[in-house]
Amino acid sequence: MPSQLYTNAPLSAKKHYFTVTNEQHPLHGNNYCITNFSKSFGVPLVQYTDENGLEKSINVAFTSLHIIHPFISINNGRCDFLFDDLLDLVREIEQIRQRTL
Repeated sequence: MPSQLYTNAPLSAKKHYFTVTNEQHPLHGNNYCITNFSKSFGVPLVQYTDENGLEKSINVAFTSLHIIHPFISINNGRCDFLFDDLLDLVREIEQIRQRTL
């Protein structure tokens, strides 16, 4: 009996694509098929195969896959910081003050 390739993805799995949306990126406007997701030094990356068949990756923030935090989209540039980030900053400052006293 021949061996079979087993996978948890159905044979009819739909391919998903993304577009490079950063206007400063040389690949701006190109569409690619997603092959995987990864992180490098905490930066989320999407992996794809280029026209030459080489496996490449690009920062998710440069693509149509980038999700903007709801607060940032609602504030429309009126606030540079997220509320939770400001609270974390206050805690950090308080800890530094406690160490210096």
